[in-house]
Amino acid sequence: MNKFNKKILLVAIILSVITAYLSLSYIKGIKNANKKEEYINIVVAKQDILPRYKITAEMLEEIKVLKESHIVNSIQDESKIIGKYSKGKILKGEVIPKDRLIEEKDKDLSLRIPKGKRAISVAIDEISGVADLIKPGDFVDVYVTVDKKDFKSGGIKMAYPPITKLLLQDKLVLSVSKDMIRKEEERKEVPMKYPVTLAVTPLEGEKLVHGEDIGRLKLALRPIREKGTHKTFGTIRENIVPPKGKYIK
Repeated sequence: MNKFNKKILLVAIILSVITAYLSLSYIKGIKNANKKEEYINIVVAKQDILPRYKITAEMLEEIKVLKESHIVNSIQDESKIIGKYSKGKILKGEVIPKDRLIEEKDKDLSLRIPKGKRAISVAIDEISGVADLIKPGDFVDVYVTVDKKDFKSGGIKMAYPPITKLLLQDKLVLSVSKDMIRKEEERKEVPMKYPVTLAVTPLEGEKLVHGEDIGRLKLALRPIREKGTHKTFGTIRENIVPPKGKYIK
């Protein structure tokens, strides 16, 4: 075979390869053109959602996206978002993944405080805290005991006897110690002192803080579903036992 024929053969082989490649590309192009693009719905924020806001249906909308571009962790079902709380700020148009939601209201104390109330903690021990039996979600009454107080005003000596008074009634327990979620696990050891956080109005908060400052607090656990309050005037020693002491000059 002379050099000329070899060149022709080489050119023929190259042209065959090119033709085969172009044919294959053309066939693939036809298949892709006939292939229908698949879309799915995902849920995004219809508006800016502030942190710790309860999410409603009005705050959400569904948009269509290519299945191939499906965003990781995006949610396709609105019901899995509605009623949850936003952990941080969510911008309009943003997808809302699970890790940006607070699934249970009671996991965050600020979300558990009823409207118009404040969360205030008081220090109690096993005895003043009903033998450590109080749990989040219970309702309690608060008693305060104030010691004797003597003072002079305008040359007149005044003496206030020790008194125990029913300070607050029917107060919701938000948390006990560091337990934000009610668990069935019991403490292995009751600490000497631990905080109990109550939901109170601003005015009740003043009384509670001052009562703890000037006296000693004790909690009383209320029965489930019992409502109503009682009017009391406080109890001093003479209300318990009659005075039988002797006069001392």
